[in-house]
Amino acid sequence: MAPRRAGYTVSGSPANIAVNRTMRLALQRRVALHRPRPEAIEALKAELAESEDDESRDALQAKITALESKIRRIPYIDRSTSAIAASRTSRGRSRRR
Repeated sequence: MAPRRAGYTVSGSPANIAVNRTMRLALQRRVALHRPRPEAIEALKAELAESEDDESRDALQAKITALESKIRRIPYIDRSTSAIAASRTSRGRSRRR
């Protein structure tokens, strides 16, 4: 009989993945990398709409653009993990025995 690895992993097949651990690590990664909150961007957009000075409008637009690009660079969760988590929640339970 071939040796078999025991335990969970944060990547790989859905049967071996630890969804709770993966989600916890994704949250920690977002916090550590200072991923901007969407509410902060919305507040800047509201401030941009109220702004009348061209200089401040340009500065606000540059800040909004920088924050939006940072959001695209730092994913909420890894794409492979999100597909696995969605498949597990749609089944309602895992198939482990």
